[in-house]
Amino acid sequence: MGKERVAIIGGGLAGLTCGILLAEAGHKVTILEQHRKPGGYLSQFTRRGVAFDIGFHFIGGLGPGEPAWTFLAHLDVLDRLNLIRFP
Repeated sequence: MGKERVAIIGGGLAGLTCGILLAEAGHKVTILEQHRKPGGYLSQFTRRGVAFDIGFHFIGGLGPGEPAWTFLAHLDVLDRLNLIRFP
């Protein structure tokens, strides 16, 4: 199959991830997002000087070699995350 031009609707976690994977495969990718910045529900807002994170706060499978760990390692973002292990 030849390299395609791909439009992705939405710059949330899934759209950005698809964009990365498709670009790595050599496709020309355009991500269309209606908001001022990407991130979808992984975002933050500020009220009266207090910042609120409104993204998800728990993800399983984050041990070394587990699915989410492998996925985030492939995207090269593990070193930017502050992971806290729950008992």
